[in-house]
Amino acid sequence: MLMKPRRWLAYTVEVNDLLPCYEDLLERFETSEIPLDGAFGSNTSDGREVPGLLLAVGPAVEPERLIEILELLHGLGQLFLVVNEDGPHGKSIAIGALNLNGDSVVAVTGELLGEIRRPGATSTELRMAIEAAPQVRVFAARASEKE
Repeated sequence: MLMKPRRWLAYTVEVNDLLPCYEDLLERFETSEIPLDGAFGSNTSDGREVPGLLLAVGPAVEPERLIEILELLHGLGQLFLVVNEDGPHGKSIAIGALNLNGDSVVAVTGELLGEIRRPGATSTELRMAIEAAPQVRVFAARASEKE
């Protein structure tokens, strides 16, 4: 029987299977203690891509869990965050989010990481740090837009 580590019981972590680094991500999850709950994206073709990885995090995601995910993704390019109010529940993390509404996102910077890593930081403080960080609109042009 496959069981999630206790700290991940209330979480749902999913990866976009359309990402160029999808296989690399699967391998990273296989060798980590972070459970991967599923994939999304293969039946969607109209998202707004960012030049890097966009993580849509639920409003109740704890800083410690987000740090584990960010460390797992280290080296895969620039990481961006957006709070996902419309996710399946408050503790969901979607890696390679499609950003269907073209919302502004937040780049993961050393300053933001410092806020997230503060001892005792709460999910509310994480959300406030994301919302207070400079918002950027850095969307890559889709192939159809380049033609």
